[in-house]
Amino acid sequence: MSTTPTRDDIATHVEQAVDELTEQQLNAVIDAVIDAAPLDTWTLVGLDWRSSVLDTDQFWEIVERVAENALPLPDLSAIADMIDATRARRTLVLIASVLGSRTEWDTSNLEWIAMVVNRAIPETVPAVDDPSESAIAFWREVQP
Repeated sequence: MSTTPTRDDIATHVEQAVDELTEQQLNAVIDAVIDAAPLDTWTLVGLDWRSSVLDTDQFWEIVERVAENALPLPDLSAIADMIDATRARRTLVLIASVLGSRTEWDTSNLEWIAMVVNRAIPETVPAVDDPSESAIAFWREVQP
């Protein structure tokens, strides 16, 4: 028996396949998946929804493209609110103690700082040392 799914069915399908997305990213991915594969192209196969016009590779291409473009708006306060306060304090003290104990700094210090900062910031924002155009654009747009 073929049943046409609802948007909620496809949303559940996407949520089960994809983790670690913000609500904004998840909704954007769901909308894009349904735009690429309208509800009437989906059928239930076992316990999984499959579309006749969207294969697995195409599904993941949509997920990656849309999730990256639907990053949270770069707002300094919103990003700060996502960071664990204890982790942020420890990160800052660690950076200060390492840099403060050196008589000279070099590029390896900057690389190390980026690594430590990346551990403290939320995974839903790009890494500070991500060289992709979208990551650079994101950080350039962060508003105080």
